[in-house]
Amino acid sequence: MSTKKRLLFVAENVTLAQVVRLVTLARGLPRDSYDVHFACSEFPALVFAATHFTQHRIDTLAPELAAKALQAGRRLYEKSTLLRYVGAETRLIDAVRPDLVIGDFRLSLSTSAELRGVPSAVLTNSYWSPFARR
Repeated sequence: MSTKKRLLFVAENVTLAQVVRLVTLARGLPRDSYDVHFACSEFPALVFAATHFTQHRIDTLAPELAAKALQAGRRLYEKSTLLRYVGAETRLIDAVRPDLVIGDFRLSLSTSAELRGVPSAVLTNSYWSPFARR
């Protein structure tokens, strides 16, 4: 019986930064202690080379649509999108059965994790905070 902790990383993939931050974090974990699962819409070879993560595809916003919405000052997500995300995330959590879910810019993920009784952590850009030192 494995004593490894199973972790599920989920990146929104609006920019490559969300994926790279999570991959960097996951790469730093000892393989003998953690079973890493990673979900995003694409798995670029440059970023995922030499990783041993179990990969799961999950729908994310297209980067060009997200950029267009942000430039126009519109919201990124409609209610229907968030509900679809929660459905996909809860199915993924049920399938992976992680000990912890870690997300980056996946705004629905903490809700999905809570619905499944799984602790979650969220990476955020500290420079977005009004308390960040500039």
